[in-house]
Amino acid sequence: MNKASILIADDHPIFRDGLKSLINEQSKYTLVGEADNGLEVIEKAQKLNPDIVIMDIVMPRMDGILATEHIKKHCPRTKIIILSMYCQKEYIMRAFRAGAAGYLVKDNVSENLIKAIMKVSEGKRYASSDVAEFLIEASMNTGKETKEDPFDSLSFREKEVLTLIVEGHTNKKIAADLCLSVSTIKTHRNHIMKKLKVHNMASLIKLVVKNRMNHPNR
Repeated sequence: MNKASILIADDHPIFRDGLKSLINEQSKYTLVGEADNGLEVIEKAQKLNPDIVIMDIVMPRMDGILATEHIKKHCPRTKIIILSMYCQKEYIMRAFRAGAAGYLVKDNVSENLIKAIMKVSEGKRYASSDVAEFLIEASMNTGKETKEDPFDSLSFREKEVLTLIVEGHTNKKIAADLCLSVSTIKTHRNHIMKKLKVHNMASLIKLVVKNRMNHPNR
C-alpha cells in the first residue's frame, strides 16, 4: 500500500517541526514538503500533488483559506485540513466553503491531528470537538436570519488581491506575486472598492479588520 503524501503549511518553524514529528511517527504517511506562506503552499501543492495539505489560516502573502480555494481548484483530489487558533464562525464557515475537508483547533493538534488525517484519507470530513459543536448549532439554526457577509460578492482573484492589499503590498508587488499586470491589479482594486462600497483605502482596511479577514496576530 502506498503511503499518503502530506504537505504542511505554517509560518512558525517550531510549530512546523511539531507537525513533522507527529507525522513522521506514523508509518502510513510520508511528508513530502513544507511551506511558510500561502503562495508557497499553492506552488508546492501544484508541483507535488500531495494527498493531504495541513494548512494554517493566518500566513504571510496569502491566508490559508484563499490558498485552500486555489489548491482545490487546481488539485481537486488533494484533501485539506485547516489548522487554526480560532474557533469562530467566520473562519469555520469560510474554510469549509473553500473546500477544506477538516478543521482542527491548534490547542488540540497533538491529540487529534492523526485522527483528522485518517478521516480525510478515507474521504470523510473531520472537525475537532469544539468545531463540531459549532457545526451542530449552526445546522440547528439553518433557516434563521443570518447576516450577509459583504465579502461574498468578491471573486476568488479579488480576495487574493485584497489580502495582499491589506498586508501593505504595492500594486507592482501584488502584480509580481500573482503574475498579472499592474493595470489588472488596479482594475481589481477598483472592483473591490466598488463591490464593498468604500471610497478610500482607510475605509477598505477598516472594513476588512472589522470582518476579521486579516489578523496581525495569532
